[in-house]
Formats: sequence, structure tokens, C-alpha cells
Amino acid sequence: MERKELEKLKREELLELAKEKNVKGRSKMKKAELIKALVKLFSGSKKTKKQTGVKKISAPRQPRRRLLSRRRIKSKPQKVDEVSPLEREAVEATKYEAGKAAEGYQPQEVPTTGVMVEEKVEIPHKYGEDRLTLLVRDPWWIFAYWDITPQTWERGRNQVGAHVPLKEVMRVYDVTDIPELDVSQAHTFFDIELTPYADNWYINVGQPDRNFCAEIGFRTPEGKFYPLVRSNVVRTPRYGMSDKTDEEWMISEEEYWRMFGLSGGYGIGKGSLEMQEMFKKRFEELVSSGFPGSFFSWMHREEVPRGFWLVADAELIVYGATEPTAKVTVQGKPVKLRPDGSFSLRFALPDGVQEIPIQAISEDGKDSKRIKITVRRSTEEGE
Repeated sequence: MERKELEKLKREELLELAKEKNVKGRSKMKKAELIKALVKLFSGSKKTKKQTGVKKISAPRQPRRRLLSRRRIKSKPQKVDEVSPLEREAVEATKYEAGKAAEGYQPQEVPTTGVMVEEKVEIPHKYGEDRLTLLVRDPWWIFAYWDITPQTWERGRNQVGAHVPLKEVMRVYDVTDIPELDVSQAHTFFDIELTPYADNWYINVGQPDRNFCAEIGFRTPEGKFYPLVRSNVVRTPRYGMSDKTDEEWMISEEEYWRMFGLSGGYGIGKGSLEMQEMFKKRFEELVSSGFPGSFFSWMHREEVPRGFWLVADAELIVYGATEPTAKVTVQGKPVKLRPDGSFSLRFALPDGVQEIPIQAISEDGKDSKRIKITVRRSTEEGE
């Protein structure tokens, strides 16, 4: 293969070709380096083929002739077919030629690169199933996406009446502790008017530690609701600390005490600007309904590409240590200590001010220490 043909290939195709040729170090090579290595490999193989061909053509046929002469001697004279010099010369001349295709045979085209290109599989935008699904994002937000066929929409309109002006809405229910999911007994509900072609929505429920479900359907001017599909039930996490120890946040003892010192653990009343900087920034929870999925929902998806967007969030981790036998409370709730007396807690971190009082009492109850952590979170939006 020539250099010009290799330069037309993409780096992925060159890597696949280098893999077939067993080129060492190919994964770290750039495109130019891959081309250079493959050109060197192909040029070397051509030279080898030429040298091998010359040897085969110029090599004498003495061993084969001797074998033939022995067979003639051992075989009976009447069964030996005499080979004329002209026939032998014709055989020798065609030994290195490719055989001719049989009559009527159609050869298949073979790619010169030898690289198999995988066929791209397109994922369908819709699956033709009536479904509404809820997912939890944080203690205050849930995410909904749905797929409703045009036949279901049309059937719902005909059920209500074609002459009645209807609005497509999603009704969100608070079904905490409601048995058998009876939405008529829901504590509260609210409606979201959907825009045309929308198929997902961010919902601000604003209530941690509650169960929610939703329905999509039509609402009449009088407020009567005709549901088409119902979602699953989700529960938003509670807002506050968790006393569960997460192994993911385990660190070495040396690193732990270094961070403990930065937090002011070695001095009474001493703070740490370094640690306070960790809690400064957080993305503002301004993700309104319809962003990012429904931001362009008033246009058809096939006509308008998805917009560029960014979502970020943050959590607060509080950690410390005391005597292993002490009793520790954070925000008035008891905390389970590790065998070495250390502890770590994870908090949700919304915008605003959050106060976290921590108290430790000795085993005999005679000594106590208090630390109050105040975290202020503010988020700014920019382009």
C-alpha cells in the first residue's frame, strides 16, 4: 500500500491496520507516525516478495526430476506417462502464474485497505410505547421523560370531545404514605402546561423526603383532568446529614491529620481560609422547567439541534475526630464514630447560609467541646 492511500485513511483505520500488521507501540503513535511505520512495513514486505520470487525462478529443478526418475524406475513401464520437453516447459512457465477464473465466475471486490468499517446504528428517538418515567435529581428536583404515541393523544381528544378546548398538562402528586397509589387521596398536586413536541421536563417539587408520581393528560377550561399515562413513584432524599460511612471518602491517616490541621483542629478557635475556599462556589439551581431537554421543545427535534448547556452541583462533607469513647452530635443528631474516633458526614449544599453545630461529650460526661461551622453558598451565572 502506498503512502498516498494511507494518508486518505483516518487515524482509527490506520490503528486497525497497524493492529493487523502487529505494529508495536501503535496506540501511542500519531497519524503521521502510523503512516511512516506502515509504509516502512509495506516496503519491506515488497522487497521480501521480490527476493523470494527470484530465488524460486532461478532455482534448479533437480530434486523434483530425481524424484520423478525414481518413480519411473519403480513403476511398471506400461503405466508411466512420458512427459515431452514442450509440456514440461509449459508447466514450468505457468507455475508462478495465478490460475484463471472459471467460466461464468464473477470475482468479488475486496477493499484495498483491508479495514472493516463498522456500520453505524441509529438509536430511534421514539419507541412507540406509552410511558412516563420519573427520576430523582436532588432533594428538591425530579426529572421526567415520556413517550406517548399520536394514537393515544388522538384517542384522548376524542374521548373528551373534539370541540372542547384542551391543554396538555402534567399533573404532579405528593403521594407520601398513600396506600395503593390512590392519586385522589394525594396530599397536594400541581399542574405543568406542556409545550408542543416536549418529551422531558425538570420539575421543582421543593420538598425533600417525600414520594411523588405524575400523570400526563388533558385539562379542560373547567379544570377537569383526563389522564393518559401515569409514572412510577419516586422519593426525594432527605435534606441533611447521613450517618452512613462511605468507603469512597476514606483517606490515609497521614492525609487525614493534615486536613484536620488545616481545618483548625490543632488550635482552639482557629479557622482555615484554605478549607473555607472549598465551600465557596456552586452552580445556581436555576434549571427551570424544560431545560435542557425542553429548551427547544417548541421546535421539532429533527429541525433544530440540541442547545449547548451545563449543569453542576456540589455537596458538603464535614469530617472530624475526637476520643473514640466520646459521644458526638451534629445538628443535634448523634453520629456514629469510627474505631479511631473519626467521623465524616455528607450534606446537601443549597444556596444560602447553613449552620452546622457539632458537640462532643466525654465518656464520663465531665468534658465537652463545641464547634459551629457556618457555610455560605452563592452561585453566579456567566457565559
